[in-house]
Amino acid sequence: MKDLWQSVLESASKRPNSVNILSSIIAALGGVLLGLILMIIVSPTNAFGAFFEMMTGPLSSTRRIGQVVRATVPILLTGLSVAFAFRTGLFNIGASGQMMFGGVIAIYIGVHWDFLGPLHWVVGVLGGMLAGAFWGLIPGLLK
Repeated sequence: MKDLWQSVLESASKRPNSVNILSSIIAALGGVLLGLILMIIVSPTNAFGAFFEMMTGPLSSTRRIGQVVRATVPILLTGLSVAFAFRTGLFNIGASGQMMFGGVIAIYIGVHWDFLGPLHWVVGVLGGMLAGAFWGLIPGLLK
């Protein structure tokens, strides 16, 4: 087994990008394994069933896949905006607050402004964007 890992690491060291990918995979698998160990410590009888449900549950139906996508897209887009800001030399630690504030305003418009008819969703999205921009404008002006 030791020879197997040594040969994998030696072949990966010849290609620098593969080392990064391999280290990411090892880190992810290590995190999953640590989570399983903690689940076994907390509840040994339910650990494996819960672990299996956690690993396969979101992929069990198209509805659940859609729920995962719905939950992750705002976080991914917020991370993308922060990454873009970092690449341009800006430091932005307020992106999560901007996302939350914009989301609250968009939900408020969606729930209470029902008089807009077919433009309802457009106004909600634009209102959320403007609210997030305003929330980021405050520290931007203070800087």
